[in-house]
Amino acid sequence: GEIDYEESSVIEIDVQAKDLGPNPIPGHCKVTVKVLDRNDNWPSIGFVSVRQGAISEAAPPGTVIALVRVTDKDSGRNGQLQCRVLGNVPFKLEENYDNFYTVVTDRPLDREVQDEYNVTIVAKDNGIPPLNSTKSFTVKILDENDNVPRFTKSVYLLQIPENNIPGEYLGSVLAHDPDLGQNGTVYYSIINSNVSGGDVNTYVNVNAANGAIYAVRSFNYEQIKYFDFKVLAKDAGSPHLESNATVRISVLDVNDNIPVIVLPLLQNDTAEIHVPRNVGVGYIVTTVRAVDNDYGESGRLTYEISDGNEEHLFEIDPVTGEVRTAHPFWDDVSPIVELIIRVSDHGKPTLTAAARLIIKASNGRPPDGLPHMKDNQNWDMSLPLIVTLSIISIMLLAAMVTIAIKCKRENKEIRTYNCRIAEYSHPQLGKGKKKKINKNDIMLVQSEVEERDAMNVMNVVSSPSLATSPMYFDYQTRLPLSSPRSEVMYLKPTANNLSVPQSHVGCHTSFTGPVTSTTDTPTNRMSIIQG
Repeated sequence: GEIDYEESSVIEIDVQAKDLGPNPIPGHCKVTVKVLDRNDNWPSIGFVSVRQGAISEAAPPGTVIALVRVTDKDSGRNGQLQCRVLGNVPFKLEENYDNFYTVVTDRPLDREVQDEYNVTIVAKDNGIPPLNSTKSFTVKILDENDNVPRFTKSVYLLQIPENNIPGEYLGSVLAHDPDLGQNGTVYYSIINSNVSGGDVNTYVNVNAANGAIYAVRSFNYEQIKYFDFKVLAKDAGSPHLESNATVRISVLDVNDNIPVIVLPLLQNDTAEIHVPRNVGVGYIVTTVRAVDNDYGESGRLTYEISDGNEEHLFEIDPVTGEVRTAHPFWDDVSPIVELIIRVSDHGKPTLTAAARLIIKASNGRPPDGLPHMKDNQNWDMSLPLIVTLSIISIMLLAAMVTIAIKCKRENKEIRTYNCRIAEYSHPQLGKGKKKKINKNDIMLVQSEVEERDAMNVMNVVSSPSLATSPMYFDYQTRLPLSSPRSEVMYLKPTANNLSVPQSHVGCHTSFTGPVTSTTDTPTNRMSIIQG
């Protein structure tokens, strides 16, 4: 029959031999059969325990999933086993003892990458040929709120024409959250901010469920051309995860402003202009100026004469709006001309404004110096302001220079003599009468003895502005008059018939003091202290 090493590795056989004679005596022996093992048994894999339910994706590496025992009935090399986990999965086997293994996580799990794994364990022996066995089990991954909502764009650009209807749909933002259930449910809101000094929520709002953005008000391109705000996306997981994106709303210009004629001044859309006769061709009659609050092509204006110029007496520059004479004797053809000036923008649709110019010929002459003839110069509205500021600056500069010169002169006059004047009498002055001598009343002239004497001798002459006749004094000093040193000097009367040279100018010596009429004696002196 079949021999099985696993049932019995040694077989013992008892053998008896006897002959066929009478009263045989048998002989006995024992035959031992040793069975050689053959690799005829497959490895066996058994699960001792398996984790019930799903495992969280937040489980750290090394988390135990199952306990496995692997056996092989063969012996020797045929019973030696090698075990592993099949495939690229985040699990591995760790050998414990006596062919027991544990299945543990090998790396972090991510449910968003794979939410379920089929774990297969392979056991192989070392026999020839080797035999192997496999056994599998399923591991489910439990979701955690580990993903932030992510917008499809970091910046959303939305455009809307001006004069929109409040509540109009502008566009949508979208954020994805791969988590499950509440962890993946995204709600949208606008982060509080200011737009042109107002709350952004007074401009736009967003649907919390789907991210649709709607206008709250009507936009005007001339007031606001664009504005930015941020939209917040937050999931319902615990804790909440959030992110934000920028939304820029660009307001598109619409040709909604009619050109307004500001020059010449109109009354009931009419202006009356008087033009001198015989001014020739190219005389600037007037300049039509209009403004349009729109931008781009919608704000670019063109001027034209739409009616009243059948004789081609006048022409208008389509860009500057200057109306000029085109006929040398236009007043002979028609002394009164009514022109209809039309101003058009280039928007779609085109908007226009019109003005009536009544041009009358007058006998006056054109003002001199005005650029009536055709030229390429444009009037600069800021020129009067520049001229005014220049004149004011020049006047201020002249005033400052004048004050500086005056102060300099006063400083020179201050650096003069500080004098003490002794009262003395003079026969020509009335008794009891006193008069202060000012610096303008004193004049220094050369003395007749100066040419003969080595000393510096000057005459101090009182001014004719005094009530009496001029008084003459001798001023004697051994220092030059320009010397910075100080000395005490005396004035003594001299003859009244002393001649005063006309070439000498008045001295800036400053002193004041009363002059009294007393008895004239040789000892009378007027003392002057030179400073």
